[in-house]
Amino acid sequence: FDSRTMAMSSVTVPTTETAAITYWLEHMVKLGKPCMLAGPAGTGKTQLVNGVLRTLNPEEHLSSTININFYTSSIALLSALEGPLQKRT
Repeated sequence: FDSRTMAMSSVTVPTTETAAITYWLEHMVKLGKPCMLAGPAGTGKTQLVNGVLRTLNPEEHLSSTININFYTSSIALLSALEGPLQKRT
């Protein structure tokens, strides 16, 4: 790790748990299956998913990040999902 060239937020220290989750995420992505991680705030879910997404070929895969929480309504989620798909003039 070189702090001059790499952000600390992009570093994941592998543990048995993170290695297992990463393995299954990569496996599910290769099969084209949807994945969802659930757990308390601050447990590294977003970091793990972003780590797997960085390994994918951008010519073959497209991703979008949508932040939701307990208070997010279905209308707000639908709007967040449709936003990038709407044609802007």
